Amino acid sequence: DDRLFVSQCFLGTNVYELDPQGVEPPRLIADDLGPGCGLNGMDWGPDDRLYGPRWFTGEVVSLDVETGARRIEATGFQTPAAVKFDSMGRLHVLDTGRGELVRLDGDSREVVATLSPGLDNFAFDAADTPFVSSFTDGFIKRVNADGSITSLQPGGMAHPGGLGVMGDTVWVA
Repeated sequence: DDRLFVSQCFLGTNVYELDPQGVEPPRLIADDLGPGCGLNGMDWGPDDRLYGPRWFTGEVVSLDVETGARRIEATGFQTPAAVKFDSMGRLHVLDTGRGELVRLDGDSREVVATLSPGLDNFAFDAADTPFVSSFTDGFIKRVNADGSITSLQPGGMAHPGGLGVMGDTVWVA
């Protein structure tokens, strides 16, 4: 809907709404998401709330971007780095500390894939296949439906941060 939301991580802890045209000043939504990092690897939930992991608290929270009201959605992660929803509205959490991609569905929690610690972000394609990046090793891997892992980009890429999937193409920032 032509709105832009960003969060600071490691160099701040705030979440803002930015004017995509750069005319209006940034609107502060939350300034107490630390310590050390605001939200990283955020996604919109089916409830129109902005979801994100809090690195150093081991939890996933959601925000009402109009009021800044926060709700804890999940806890018990070592170092959650990114969250995404699949096409069925199920929340997935990338735990960089454990090297795991975890699916939350109601009260159930399932490890979808175990890779290696140092995971940074992930994205789903149209078939809900996850693609995962590592900031420590620099790889991009696909998690197949049977749980096996396919290496698409071997280690060595310097800090692949953002991922997007459009059709058959995986875009890496």
